[in-house]
Amino acid sequence: MARAAQAKLARGEPAAPSPQPVNPPPAPIPPSTGQAEGDAEADTDRPGFDYRNFDLPAPNANLCRSQCEAEAPCLSWTYVAPGVQGPHPRCWLKKAVPQRVDNRCCISGIKHLGLARSPGGAAAGGASSANLQQRLEAFVVDDYLGGDIRSVAHLSSIYAGQVDYWDKGQVPAGAVIADKLAYGRKWPSLAYTLKSGSLSCEPILDRQGTYRVEFQYDYRAANGAKVVEGVGRGNLVIDLNGSEPRITSEGGALLSRNEGR
Repeated sequence: MARAAQAKLARGEPAAPSPQPVNPPPAPIPPSTGQAEGDAEADTDRPGFDYRNFDLPAPNANLCRSQCEAEAPCLSWTYVAPGVQGPHPRCWLKKAVPQRVDNRCCISGIKHLGLARSPGGAAAGGASSANLQQRLEAFVVDDYLGGDIRSVAHLSSIYAGQVDYWDKGQVPAGAVIADKLAYGRKWPSLAYTLKSGSLSCEPILDRQGTYRVEFQYDYRAANGAKVVEGVGRGNLVIDLNGSEPRITSEGGALLSRNEGR
């Protein structure tokens, strides 16, 4: 016991309490420190569609980018700063292009490919899979969700000759078109809107130039006073090998449905 404390006790004065330890606040997530070049996405995670991950020997996001470029299945990557998933930086390689999420822990990027085609059908050398995803998203928004399902010419332009159509299996495009025309007659007013950030794409490895695309959308259908609206999920397989994209498979599900008059 210190002499000052002993003297206080001798005079009948209470000794000062010992200071209590204070737990420090939790450390914040360290910001990503591995600088990457080009169009890398700073402070961005792309969670999901991982096919392998590993520690990196140095805090350098370009090491993760380079590994993605070297591996055929890889379409995108995420670098995680040291101190987030362990003491070492970590690289996650992905077989698709997931939705981006803001996160200071990470740097992400999208692989550069030679697979994307221009609208005229020529290969767009050096085009990134970001451009590929933009092309697929534009097709979904403008041609699939936003196209005129009462137009035989339009429907003929977006479907392949044979389509794996919902639960009907393989059917000729003519049967798909007839079904769409009947739906258009049932609901004279139709509107579909892609949910922002919901679209993801994945290559079908044994069918080069063909992609599986998933997304969510808001819908509203009306016939006079009857209105149905809600949220749906779309699943398409889109072939980009021709001069224009073609749907070879279509399916999905209704996630919510509200009916009123």
